[in-house]
Amino acid sequence: MLKLKSLHHLCVEVPDLDTNTKFATDFGLLETARKDNRVYFRTYGADAYSYVAEPGAKTRLKSVAFLAESRAVLDDAVQQFGATPVRPLDGPGGGFAVSLTDPDGNIIDIVYGIEEREADPMLPAPQINTPDNVQRFNTRHVRPDDGPARPLRLGHIGLFVGNYARSEAWYAKTLGLIASDRMYAGVPNNYVGGFYRLDRGEEYVDHHVVGFFGMGAPGIHHFSFEVQGIEQQMVAHRHLQKANYQPVWGVGRHPLGSHVFDMWKDPNGLRFETFSDTDKYNAERAVFDQDVQKSEMDVWSNDSVERYFS
Repeated sequence: MLKLKSLHHLCVEVPDLDTNTKFATDFGLLETARKDNRVYFRTYGADAYSYVAEPGAKTRLKSVAFLAESRAVLDDAVQQFGATPVRPLDGPGGGFAVSLTDPDGNIIDIVYGIEEREADPMLPAPQINTPDNVQRFNTRHVRPDDGPARPLRLGHIGLFVGNYARSEAWYAKTLGLIASDRMYAGVPNNYVGGFYRLDRGEEYVDHHVVGFFGMGAPGIHHFSFEVQGIEQQMVAHRHLQKANYQPVWGVGRHPLGSHVFDMWKDPNGLRFETFSDTDKYNAERAVFDQDVQKSEMDVWSNDSVERYFS
């Protein structure tokens, strides 16, 4: 398997690049470069860019990029898994990449050497009063300014897959992903959904970096950026409401992974999400399987799970 550090960026094609660019900016991403009809967006974190959009005949995922642990991983991808030859990248920060193709035809790039930027300062941590821990005295709560969220990094993606077992096997063998939670239909091992994390040994990582959903045509379901906290999500939700964008779900809390999420659709149909307060696991945590009939999408809502995938 290939030694990976994190998800780095994704690239999409959209029929209307102007509306996608406006939505991405209103969502909180920051345009950092334009080249050959591509628009590069960064977060407030250290990655040179996290989201790339370019014009296309229809809305679709073009590629997903994972950051390799070392330059040697790119050679391993070529020699062990038949990746394309190592090539230079021409986006912000330079670097190198190879490409693999997953069982559904998604392009999976392995990148290394993209120069990082200096991350923007974090917002001051809120002072929260609870009955047993009072932090504010003679002062009032200071909330985030009205406006977009301040995404810090691209954290995970959700993919519709054509054959769940085939995708699970490929991502485990090639990228070393480990199942955190899986959902089965009817009988155990008949998996229809699941969440997979990076294998960093004893190091704690996000509950998942990729979610697989065995329903619908293969393609991307959503992509999610970490923000500093729930109140920033609530303020950003209000901001997107004022701009009359289409909400999908949120602000809510997933039972699997525990993170707080807020999902919206851009005018091209892409689902953008923010998340905060996610569970962290290392390689010692065993997989948890459950019947999909018992699954919930949001522990704060009684709405049907189907709405999340509409």
